[in-house]
Amino acid sequence: MLLMHCSALATENLTSRLLELEELAANQFAKADKEFQLLFKTVSEPEQLLQVQQSYCWVMTDVDPAKALKLAQSYKNPQQDLLWQLRFLLCEAFAKEQLDQTVEAMQDYQRVLSFQETSQDNELLAKALVLRGELHALNAAFADALTDLQKAYQLELSFGSKSRQNNVANALANLYSDEAVGDYDQAIALYKKTLEYWKQSGNLQGQATALFNLGGTYESAGQFELALTYLSQALAIDMQRGDADEIAYDKRSIARVLTRAGQAEKALLLLNEAMAHYQSTRDLQMLAYCQLSRATSYRALKQYAQAQQDFESAKSYFEHKPDLRFEALMYKEYALLLADMQLWQDAFIMQQKQQQKEADIRQQLLDQRTSRLRIQLQTEQIQRDNVELEIKNASQRQALVDGEQLRFWQYLALCCAVLLMLAMSLLFIRQRTLSARLKDMALTDELTHLPNRRHMLALAQQMWQQWKLHQQPFTAVAVDVDFFKQINDEFGHVAGDQVLQKVAYCLRQELRPVDKLGRVGGEEFLILLPATDLNTATAIAQRVCDAVAALGWPHLEDGYSVTISLGLAQSDRQKDFMQLWTCADDALYKAKQNGRNRIELAT
Repeated sequence: MLLMHCSALATENLTSRLLELEELAANQFAKADKEFQLLFKTVSEPEQLLQVQQSYCWVMTDVDPAKALKLAQSYKNPQQDLLWQLRFLLCEAFAKEQLDQTVEAMQDYQRVLSFQETSQDNELLAKALVLRGELHALNAAFADALTDLQKAYQLELSFGSKSRQNNVANALANLYSDEAVGDYDQAIALYKKTLEYWKQSGNLQGQATALFNLGGTYESAGQFELALTYLSQALAIDMQRGDADEIAYDKRSIARVLTRAGQAEKALLLLNEAMAHYQSTRDLQMLAYCQLSRATSYRALKQYAQAQQDFESAKSYFEHKPDLRFEALMYKEYALLLADMQLWQDAFIMQQKQQQKEADIRQQLLDQRTSRLRIQLQTEQIQRDNVELEIKNASQRQALVDGEQLRFWQYLALCCAVLLMLAMSLLFIRQRTLSARLKDMALTDELTHLPNRRHMLALAQQMWQQWKLHQQPFTAVAVDVDFFKQINDEFGHVAGDQVLQKVAYCLRQELRPVDKLGRVGGEEFLILLPATDLNTATAIAQRVCDAVAALGWPHLEDGYSVTISLGLAQSDRQKDFMQLWTCADDALYKAKQNGRNRIELAT
């Protein structure tokens, strides 16, 4: 009895020591490695040696994934208990993921989770669910990722240590903060839990990471003041730690928020400091990211030449080192810059490149989903093989012969099922693509690529119902291009189409992200301003009117001016939206009568 107690106590002490070494390895790997090598020499009990090997394998996945892969394969032994084989298989799978062998990694994660024995070890089960969930998120399978991570989090809350709970909470928060999921409140609550954990443990790196994640989430939610507060705290801690790479990364992130908050001059100072660091370390990738951010800041300050120079430098890097998401963002921002410079043809070319990159991203996600389907089929086959193996081991020789014949028909049926599923998948993808294209054509104006009359009426009905429910005012703005028939008669319909495109682009740039703009007639547009009172709407309408009047029209004739008239009506006592729109139209007619190039309010 005393020997059993001593053995349990030694195992508990070893587990605590291994956790300490894993945390040490994150910052001081060389020191932790010496301690691990000492443990390999001193630990003799087989079960405890397996613990050391498993811990060392996980440490190496971050430091040297290729070495970790070899270690996991060498530690895994068919003579071992199945649970230990599965533990090393999980480490092997994560090493493969670190080496970008994501398809093989997913297959191994599925294999680990397919064994009933995995459910006997809560730590193994939770870790496998987390890793599979994070890889699901990487492949844009967010529903599957959320299912895995929530299940892992509940497991850790019931059975796990605070350290493991913190790790899963962070993974779940990362998923919630992804723009495709967008549950920022959940993400913030979980990140604050991780921050509290790191504060209690005195881990500065963990605190900086949690603060940075909070800042990034608040930025995604559009709360820039809070984003700057948390990012600045992360920067202060990283400066205290003296981590130059993290300091530069923090400065770039703060600068991005400052630019979005209208403080581009301050952003430039931080970006120049970050770029100086990346130039000294020759980190060309991060330098290109900083150039992209700085170009956006220069554009906000209307320093167009400097912005264009930074865009070209970033574009040159991405041409040699492709990154689809950053390239799509770069071409989007570059198009906006060229539009500000009134280089409309070049802006249109950049917009086309942006759309091509976004199409490449969608194709990449489609390929990943196809791979995931193939992995699921392979996993089902693995599960069937496991069942068949158990039957074979328990059967007599004659049963084995019968089993071989049965397996042949199973394989044949599986092949037929796979072919059928592939055919159905292709038909489904084709139908969904066609449906999306038809829906887009039905709701979008072909000339200006704005929502058409049908689409705008649907949006207006939604806003009307929200106003009725929450009593938040919204304003409808009727817009008409002045003397448009004269433009068509004098310069031709092609020139008239170009005028409509340019006016539409200008209107979209001057409106807020939440505002809705659509073309509802020949030269008629409709603007919907949600949660906007008449005073604010008047200021927005005047800004739009002035912006159009300031446009140049070199393709018509020098000095030619195109203007618009606007009529505003705020939701009040109208019985429905159509009545509100009629009020705005009446105000527009009044603006026409009073000389055009002006705004009028509905009475």
